[in-house]
Amino acid sequence: MRHMPIKTGQAGLVDSSFTRKCVRANRLREKCFFMFKRLVPTFLLLIGLVGTTAAPGQSHKTTPAELQKRLDENIAEQKRIEERAAELLEEQKQLEKDLGILDGTGSSNALEEETFGEKIDRVFKDTQTYGSPFATLEYQFDTRGFNLINLTGGAPLPGGVNLFGFVDIYAPNDADSSRADTAQFFYEITARKKLVGDWGAFAEVNDAVGEGNSLIRAGAFYNPGTEFMKRNNLMFLVKFGFLETDGEGWQIGSAWNKKFSNFWGGRFSMGGFLDINFDSGADKETHIVSDTQLRLRLADKLSLLAEFRYNEFLSDEEFGTGIGLQYRF
Repeated sequence: MRHMPIKTGQAGLVDSSFTRKCVRANRLREKCFFMFKRLVPTFLLLIGLVGTTAAPGQSHKTTPAELQKRLDENIAEQKRIEERAAELLEEQKQLEKDLGILDGTGSSNALEEETFGEKIDRVFKDTQTYGSPFATLEYQFDTRGFNLINLTGGAPLPGGVNLFGFVDIYAPNDADSSRADTAQFFYEITARKKLVGDWGAFAEVNDAVGEGNSLIRAGAFYNPGTEFMKRNNLMFLVKFGFLETDGEGWQIGSAWNKKFSNFWGGRFSMGGFLDINFDSGADKETHIVSDTQLRLRLADKLSLLAEFRYNEFLSDEEFGTGIGLQYRF
């Protein structure tokens, strides 16, 4: 039995409906041959038995030797059918394997219809990524006279790229504003990709309310992933933003996070960042911005926060403390 060869000139472009039809046809052919394998020996044996009965008017009787010969022939024919059925089964397995390779999965499961969600899961599973998707929402009372809404999130992307970002929404620092106002904002979005070991490249966008506050920065970062850090639930990252679209300043930034799995039932964690901005601000001086956050998980996704902040861009109120709640999605 011959089957139609599949052209592989453009791997991955095999028509899915044609593929499914090929597999269904092979499976049907297999079932037919297995039925044929079982029915033919029985049919041949019946013919032999019928042949042993003399027709009306005939006196010839089949001898034992003739019966044995026919039985041997039936057994040989059954053996040939079984061998052919085995060949067809191997042929079908090879065909399904070839079709799976052409589909890019290496498995005959690719012949089944794949949903959009399953495609997304497969892309992320086959792509080297680090980190897990997350998002947090915070509301804090700051001692400097304003409340703060913070939305932070991150996710691994195809190609080993990690996306991270946050936005702060708060009231202007003036006498005419209520602490619950939301007229000011600042956001940062960063894309990172490891290139050599724990070293990689990043690009980020910063913006704040007002004209001329947007900035694009690029550079290198170091994010070690040693066994010691994994075992102790510790994360550390330092970045060097040598290139900025303002053509003047640059930045050294760091971020860290620590989970205390053996303290208070794993409910306590802390983290923060420290940014050193060179040739920045209206005075083109060095400005430091830092944040240290303590978190105590109250429920499954709800935590109590305490933050200690330092911002040299706010010359009159550099130090501040925030108290609030965080919800993790």
